[in-house]
Amino acid sequence: MELSVEGRPTFSTTVVRGLIRDLYGIDGTLEPLPAEWDQNFRLDCGDAEAFVVKIANQGRRTEVLEFQNAAMNRLSEIWVSGKSPRVLSSLAGEKIAIVSGRNGALFRMRVLTYLPGKPLATVRPLCERSLDRLGYALGDLDRCLADFRHEAMDRELPWDLRRAEWIIAYTRRMPNLQKRGIVEGVLLQYRGRITPVLANLPTSVIHNDANDENILLAPDAEGGWRVAGLLDFGDMLRSHTVNELAIACAYAVLGSADPLKVMEGITAGYHRARPLTGDELFVLFPLTCMRLCVSVTMSAIAAEEDPDNEYRQISDRPAWDMLEQLERIDWRDAENRLRIACGLEKRPSTHFGKRRWKHGELLEERRMRIGPSLSLSYETPLEIVRGRGQFLFEPGGKAYLDCVNNVCHVGHCHAKVLAALSEQAAILNTNTRYLHPYLVEYAERLTATMPDPLKVCYFVNSGSEANELAVRLARTHTDRHDAIVLEDGYHGSTSMLVDLSPYKCEGPGGRGLPDWAHEVVKPDPYRGPYRGTGEGVGRAYAEHVRKVCERLDAEGHPPAFFICEPILGCGGQIVLPEGYLRRAFAHVRSVGGLCVVDEVQVGMGRVGSHWWAFETQGVVPDIVTIGKPIGNGHPLGAVVTTTEIARSFDNGMEFFSTFGGNPVSIAVGLAVLDVIEEERLRDRAARVGSYLTEGFLALSAQHPEIGDVRGLGMFMGVELVLDRDKRAPATKLTSLLIERLKTWGILLSAEGPHHNVLKIKPPLQFLETDADLLLNAVDRALSEIREDRRSGEAG
Repeated sequence: MELSVEGRPTFSTTVVRGLIRDLYGIDGTLEPLPAEWDQNFRLDCGDAEAFVVKIANQGRRTEVLEFQNAAMNRLSEIWVSGKSPRVLSSLAGEKIAIVSGRNGALFRMRVLTYLPGKPLATVRPLCERSLDRLGYALGDLDRCLADFRHEAMDRELPWDLRRAEWIIAYTRRMPNLQKRGIVEGVLLQYRGRITPVLANLPTSVIHNDANDENILLAPDAEGGWRVAGLLDFGDMLRSHTVNELAIACAYAVLGSADPLKVMEGITAGYHRARPLTGDELFVLFPLTCMRLCVSVTMSAIAAEEDPDNEYRQISDRPAWDMLEQLERIDWRDAENRLRIACGLEKRPSTHFGKRRWKHGELLEERRMRIGPSLSLSYETPLEIVRGRGQFLFEPGGKAYLDCVNNVCHVGHCHAKVLAALSEQAAILNTNTRYLHPYLVEYAERLTATMPDPLKVCYFVNSGSEANELAVRLARTHTDRHDAIVLEDGYHGSTSMLVDLSPYKCEGPGGRGLPDWAHEVVKPDPYRGPYRGTGEGVGRAYAEHVRKVCERLDAEGHPPAFFICEPILGCGGQIVLPEGYLRRAFAHVRSVGGLCVVDEVQVGMGRVGSHWWAFETQGVVPDIVTIGKPIGNGHPLGAVVTTTEIARSFDNGMEFFSTFGGNPVSIAVGLAVLDVIEEERLRDRAARVGSYLTEGFLALSAQHPEIGDVRGLGMFMGVELVLDRDKRAPATKLTSLLIERLKTWGILLSAEGPHHNVLKIKPPLQFLETDADLLLNAVDRALSEIREDRRSGEAG
């Protein structure tokens, strides 16, 4: 049973007084004390003797109460810099007495010694010496508990900072968008910068709730304060030891004009009693912020579920005030101040390149030295110098959640891929004119993911090279030249591929399609001439392929090939209607043409249900091209075809790629396959993709600007419109949304001919937690933009 309002005890003082008299032989005056889930009383017996009576919520397990009792009794004996309550035994010798409530419900009751003192909340601000003493007492506490073990110490609590990311799913309960943005900003930076470090932190049993009401102080002889005691062991568990300090700091800084000064004093004292590691100092300030985020989230939940319990919202306003202050503090600066307070040097700063570039200088130099047609993203371009998993990082350490980079398929800088690359690079890198087992083994494994008869591989260095080679294969095999391409299709950056990519050759700077490339309408179920995703729609769009095939055949130059992405990328993240490729392929093959599928963007398990997106259409192409994800950012591409087509291509002209298929590249390709299989990334793509789709569909009920949500696995598009009925593209809104999300640390970009489709194709390390960060940000941004426009209209 979990802690609940229903399980909360409701004994009267008269009944409790009688129970204590009968079970413990103690009598006195009872005074109710505040409690979140339980029922607490102070029992005053006169002659300066007092006790605390605690009746536990029915959801509290006996073994957990025994765990707390054991810890309190241990600390009451050995913790010299503070005091812990001691658990009394009943007349029957029991530390926990079972008492009966209304309707025979059973509750567990304990009696503890009463600790005198003033709560920290009533005496701050503390002087530097008092802060040091407070920190020392907490460090000493954790030192005393370092070797303490109990069977109930591993618990799941919402207050455990090890699991604090759960609040991501609840921030939308916060009605104030600005405040919600503070929490979501902390969450994103925490997930990108701190979560990877948590596994390195020491763990132990900690009190876990050293807040400003539970820390008791008493005046010392020098006019300051010393720790008199620590109350409420109800949240005790095993966690990262530094969380103890972070929690204390989170509440000690409330109301302070200089929170870092307060943290410096407490941290220095803690470090004297229990020296902190470099990693612990790295995470301390973010953990302090995170504790406050958990606190305000719990308050928001309590306001909905338990509005009459003021105790559950006691820290809400001061916590928000402090979060607004802490938001303005750079995490690196905070870390360095805490390191200095502990007598350590600052963390060495890192820079990239032979000189330290200012952002403006770097931008200007790039504009001078790099061709201007090589574009940069965003109005103010980002300087990205590091990547890890699904995050990219600026030189200052700011993390960006990468929702659009399908190149680093298994995550930026995946350890296994890096190891494979560096190990092989240290052994051999040469061309394919020599035998090497990796080349054959990789070809075997890659073709094993595809249906028969796709069994022959060619390895190149990019998706463009793969598509260029595919065109050569098709033309050689058929002894024809013409191509059928889709409206808004894109297949690469070589001159020939630009000519057969309407997205490029019919756009700015293009010269239009050459006479050998024939365009058919793209099968767009949302915006095209035929609406819907069913078989009839697929048949209608495929008819355009049939007509072109018949016309070219009648003119005496039937097509050599038809090339198509199995999910359209640049065309607008479009999922093809049912049966489209099956019928289009049949029409092309009826006149002797080949069918080429461009899996450069969507392949390698991204759709989740299958290795390759073409499989979702129930077809087998003649040629498959692969690029971007196959090397996880390393330049690697491949063409997979049939034995028959490969033999046709062996016509006396040698095919050779200097770097294509080299041992280092192939080692990387093998490692990528290993990671996909070992980490079950296809399953993750399907699961998280479904979660994202459901999330965006839910958002569409609140935001009419979301016209369509589509995708397979983790290749998605969200189309923004001005009007759902007319489907007018919301191009400016899309740009504004993307720019706003960038400032919040989330990277997206637009796709489609109107640049109004959010393209979502993140590294497959992307989890539901990341999906919530993205969904929350889009929700908040659309809400803010709408409010801004209303304010502008009102003005």
